[in-house]
Amino acid sequence: MAWRRQIDIMEIHNHAGRSACVTGGKVMKLHTEIRIDAPIHSVWDAVVSAERFNEWTALFHEGSYFVGSWKQGDAIRFVTMGSDGKETGILSKILISDYPNHIVINHVGMIVDGVEDFTSEQAKEWTPGYEEYTLVEADDDKTLFIVDVDTPEAYFEDFKEDWRKALLKLKEICER
Repeated sequence: MAWRRQIDIMEIHNHAGRSACVTGGKVMKLHTEIRIDAPIHSVWDAVVSAERFNEWTALFHEGSYFVGSWKQGDAIRFVTMGSDGKETGILSKILISDYPNHIVINHVGMIVDGVEDFTSEQAKEWTPGYEEYTLVEADDDKTLFIVDVDTPEAYFEDFKEDWRKALLKLKEICER
C-alpha cells in the first residue's frame, strides 16, 4: 500500500530526541492520566483490541476504528467512515510497543475523503505528532494509565476534555 511505503520513507525521529513541533503551528503537549482498578495486562488489552478500542475512542468520533497492527515498526491507520463512505483519519507508525508498559505512536499523515495526504495545511497541522501511552503497575492489581499527546494549540482545550471523557470510558471498560 502507498501509505505504508510513504511512512517507511519518511524520517522517523528517535523517540528520545523527538521534537514536539508540528509544522502547521504551535503544538502543545497534552498530559492526562487515570488510575484504573484492573491489572496492567487488562488495560493494555483494552487499549489495543479492536472491539474495546472502538468503544473507548467513540468519544472522539463515533465509529472510530483502527486498521493495522500495534506491533513496533508497523503502520496503523486511525479512521472513521464519512457519510460519503470514504475513510477519514490519520496515518501513523508504531515507534514503540513494549507490552504491557509503553506505546509510542508517530502520526505522519492524514486520510481525507479516502485519499492519503502528507502535504496539505491540515496534514501539516497534525504531523509529525506523537501520542504516547505509559502503563504503570500499581499495588493491588491497579494500573496508572498515562497519556501524552501532541495537540495543535487551537484544539487543545477540546482535546483535553475529550481525553478526560475517553479515559473515564476506558476505566469503565477495564473495571467491568
